[in-house]
Amino acid sequence: MSRFPRPGQRWPLVAILAAAFVAFPLGVIASHQFGDVPDSNDYHNDIAAIAAAGVTTGCGGGNYCPSAFVTREQMAAFMNRLGALGDGKTPVVNAAELDGVSAEQFVRSDVQVLRHYSCTGPMFEPFSSVTTWTKTSSSIYADAGTSSSFGCPIHLPDGAVIAALHFYVTDTSATEQVKDCALRGGFMSGGVTLFSNLADTGVAATPGTIELSQPDLAVAVDNSLKAFYGLCTIEGNGNDVRIVSLLVDYLAMDGT
Repeated sequence: MSRFPRPGQRWPLVAILAAAFVAFPLGVIASHQFGDVPDSNDYHNDIAAIAAAGVTTGCGGGNYCPSAFVTREQMAAFMNRLGALGDGKTPVVNAAELDGVSAEQFVRSDVQVLRHYSCTGPMFEPFSSVTTWTKTSSSIYADAGTSSSFGCPIHLPDGAVIAALHFYVTDTSATEQVKDCALRGGFMSGGVTLFSNLADTGVAATPGTIELSQPDLAVAVDNSLKAFYGLCTIEGNGNDVRIVSLLVDYLAMDGT
């Protein structure tokens, strides 16, 4: 049976992908200098590239058959050889063939990428001036104490750079507030404030979640020198003023 489709069943494809039969095993990669593809052919370099990569082996007899039609099953063979889409298949095309980029560079180890570290309200722990407190599934608040501080450890890899902070709090009180949210560095005792006074929620009732953010930070992480933690102070008592979460934007090398 002919491998070519019957009249009316032809599925034309761009000439550069023409006529590499599925029946031909990959075997030895065909020479790019097909007898019927002279250097003067506009598609010579394209055909040479896919032949050298093993995507096509030509149509037999040292030829490529550049003007022949390609069936859908032949197209499937091309694509599977190129992308290893089938189970157990290995891509024929090597990264070294792609503009000289090596396989290691597809996951660059020398480029910083933006990542995020989050700390939810229940992860915050009492830090100072707190007598009693309550944790819920989404927040923490002080039951007593006119000034109550809560901190949350920030665990980032060495060499990371803290780029921004986002504290999320709620305040529905007309007399109490969340204030002095800070990034601190140290070992939870005697720590130094690296950034503080993001903002405060004021004393007027503000329903819902409020974001207290500081962008454009550039704080380098060295875990041998200090630990980092976010700290927020609640002035007041009761569940109408709460800490919900902390989100840290940081830059780190890809793969860390």
